[in-house]
Parts: sequence; structure tokens; C-alpha cells
Amino acid sequence: DANTARLIGRQNVAKLDGAIIELIKNTYDADASKCVLYYEDSTHTFIIADNGCGMSEKVIIENWMTIGRSTKTITHKSSGGRVQTGEKGIGRFALDRVGDNCKMLTLNEKNKLFWSVKWDSFNFGKSITDVTADLEEVELSILDFLKDIRNKYFVETLNEFIETSKTGTIFVVSDLRDEWNETTLVRIKNAIKMLVPSEYSKLFNVYFFEEKTDTLDKARLITENDEIRYDYKIDFKVESSGDATIKIIRNEFEFGEKFDEIIKGCSFTEEDKEYFKGKEKVIKTSIEKECSVSENIVGAFSGVLYYFKNSFSEKDKEIYFYKDNNLSNYNEIFTGIKIYRDGFRVRPYGEFNTSLYDWLMLSYRKNKSPAAIAHPTGSWRVNANQIMGSIFISRENSGIEDQANREGIIESRAFEIFKEFIIFVIKEFESDRQYVGRKLNLYHKQNSNIESFEEELNRQLNKQKKGGKNFSSNIDISRVKSAIDEKNEKIQFLEDENKLLRTLATTGILTNTYIHEIKGLND
Repeated sequence: DANTARLIGRQNVAKLDGAIIELIKNTYDADASKCVLYYEDSTHTFIIADNGCGMSEKVIIENWMTIGRSTKTITHKSSGGRVQTGEKGIGRFALDRVGDNCKMLTLNEKNKLFWSVKWDSFNFGKSITDVTADLEEVELSILDFLKDIRNKYFVETLNEFIETSKTGTIFVVSDLRDEWNETTLVRIKNAIKMLVPSEYSKLFNVYFFEEKTDTLDKARLITENDEIRYDYKIDFKVESSGDATIKIIRNEFEFGEKFDEIIKGCSFTEEDKEYFKGKEKVIKTSIEKECSVSENIVGAFSGVLYYFKNSFSEKDKEIYFYKDNNLSNYNEIFTGIKIYRDGFRVRPYGEFNTSLYDWLMLSYRKNKSPAAIAHPTGSWRVNANQIMGSIFISRENSGIEDQANREGIIESRAFEIFKEFIIFVIKEFESDRQYVGRKLNLYHKQNSNIESFEEELNRQLNKQKKGGKNFSSNIDISRVKSAIDEKNEKIQFLEDENKLLRTLATTGILTNTYIHEIKGLND
């Protein structure tokens, strides 16, 4: 039935930004170095174009217009050597999710072709073979094709991009299905910014023009990131054989002139001494050992994770010798652990404000084990908003397969093992940080004024009690005052923390009460 096109297009792609990202992936697969998007508010028109290889009449008829048939299923690499991101043969139906009317101009090495379709032609009750699209060879220039577009700077820039490569494709979509307001545009742009790693910006870049955009810099979305600041960095790599290497870099602590004194006082090892100077801590293991499996069914993959504290007190800085890495101002869209397949985001993993932002359930682990870093018996756990990074897979990871709607990965046994190993990597980092924290906390207690003073005072009291003598004060009064001040400061901190916890508890009870009442009204 013709309605099939709607089922796998408009109704299969849940979000507008998901549809646009699917179209951007197609431009990458066409060996484009530039993908250009444009939204015209006054006419409610959307354009996506690229300077890729273009399409021939044969490709349009046999692949583009044939559902489920993709050249990428047989050949994983493009003619330019890129590992292609699509393979299911339904990506072009994302155009239906965007708007009803679509026209295309494509320039291949031999000619120019014009294609157009009205997606609402795919009505229930018709056979899909009764629905047609127009396809003809034309001598139309890009400037003529886009003559009604109001932003002439955009048209000239796009014309220059395609004229330089001599090939490319332009889609103009009208009668858009969504309301394109400022919030929509910000959401789309944020999704695109995190679509590919910054390392790919030299090979592939995305530009988003609006009606008044008048420079290329304003339109550019994917740029090389500045060097990432972090407290801990964790690199890991799993070979197809199953062998795994984990590298942990400490960048959280700064001992300054007390370096040797602290190393000795905390009984850190010679290896620890080198780790604090920037040497990588290397752990060799295997996915079979850590995930209790007989073979690596996941395949080869790798990743890099960064841990950063959201905040810390002056007291914590004094105890743990924290560096001031200034990490609290990271934009939310850059947080989370994201998955990239062959250089493209697998959405929505690690995407802020989605259910799969915390797809490894790190917050759940934290709630189950809320111990502090220096707790002598408990296990400190990292929270979801304290860690970010990228995990890289490819089409070779056949057990980790994308859903057809591009809204996640199919929950398979291979994907469960994949997640289990990443949690193991995170545990290794957590263990290292808690090991350092415990030692530094103990060192602080042994050397702090209040701890040493209380021990000395208790020793003297016990000694005098055993001797049956009355207590006589021969203790330095300044030490007494300092100890009392420190004790009072600690009490004040705990009282403030207690007040905060009471406030949060009260807020939680009130919120729960309102939710309960609203549910009752709904029922």
C-alpha cells in the first residue's frame, strides 16, 4: 500500500532534528566536504544541499526511488573512500518527515537532473506503484533553481561550493510539517554541533543559514574544539581479538612544593609518583575476562572519557590538593557519553535532556553507592553529569545494529556486553580516584591541627589519670584556640549541609504530594 511510505518516513522518524541528521548523513555518504542547510522563515521553506558526487538517472530510479534498496548494503565504502553511514535504503523518506513538497536538482559528472514529489500522494488505499515522481534532464542553473530564495548571499555561497566541485545535490522542501521557531532552530543546531567529532571538521563541515545570515562564520556549525580540560582522562581500546588496553591520566591533583613530602607522607608508590607527573597508568585485560564471555562478539571499539568535578569547597581543596581546572562552565550539549559510528553520532546516546542521556545508568549507580571519595569502606561512584566522552564503533560491529528509525541501537547481547565493558572501564577510574582520595584524606587528618591536638590532649589526660594526678594545664593556649576554631568551622559546615538536605527533603515531599494529587484528579 502507498501508506507504507508514510509508515517508514513521516511516522518512523520521531523528531524533526532526527530527520535532518539522517539527511546530513546522506550528504556525507555522497563524499561531500560541505553540507549546507537553509531555513527561510518568511516562506517556511527548508533547503539541504551538498557538494557531493550527485546522482545519475539510474541511481535515482533503481536506488533512490526503490524502498529498501541501497547501494551501501553491498559496498560499505564510497568512491572517495569513506565508510558509509547508511545501508537500509529508507533514509530519503526523512524528507517526508520534514515537509510535504520536495524538489531536487542534482548535478552528476554527465548532466543535471530535476526530481520532484508530493509526499501526500502516498495515500491509504493506493498501491505504492501508482504513485509517481517527476524526473527529467534539465539545463537549469543553481541560481535559476533558487531564484525565489530571498537570502542571495546563501544562494551565491552554495553556487560557489557546487561550482568548485562540479557536482552536488540540492533539496528544496516546502509545506513544512513542524513549527520552526527559535527553540526548534536552536535544538537542530545543537544536534548538528555534536553530530561528528571535531576531528572531522577538516573533512566535512555543516553550515546553517537563515534568512539574514550574511557571513560563512556565522553559518558554520562544526568547528575544531579547543583542547578539553579535565580532572581525569580515560583512554581505552578493545581489539577484535578481545584484548583490551585502558590508560588513565590523573590531572586533578597539584602538590606544588610539597610534592615529595606528600608522596612520602601518603606512602604513595614510585609508580604513583610518575602518574602524578602525567605518566599514563596502563591496564591490560580482555573483554572476555571482564565480561565473563567466551569470545568477543562485539568487535573492535575504542573510546575516550573525561571526568570533571562540578564544584568543590575550599576545605576539599585543602585536603585533596585539587587543581583549579575551571571546569564548571562546560555547555550542557557537550556533556554525556556519546557513541559515534564511523564518525557520525548514534543518537540520542549522551544527548542532554533525553531519556538516553544517562544510558549507562551512572546516576543509578551513584544513588546506590553515595559514598564520598575518602570513605574508608564504601565505593565512590561518578555521577552522569561529571563525565563526558566519545565511544567509537563502526559498521564492522555487526552485533551493534542501529534501529531503522535512527533513534538508538537494537538491544542485543552484543550491546549489553559493550555497555558492561564500558562500566568496567569507569570502575577502574573510580577505583584509582578513591585510592588517591583515601590516602590524601588520611594524610590531612594526621597533619591537621585539630586531629594531632586531640590525640596529644587525650594522651596527656590518660597519662595523668593513670598517675592519679589532677589535670594541670601546660598546653599552648594558641593551639587550643586554633583547634576550637577548626572544630567550630566543621560544625558550621555540617549544620549548613544539614539545613540544605532538610530543605531538599521538604521540597521532595511537597513535589510528591502535588504529583499524587494531580494523578488523583486525572484518574
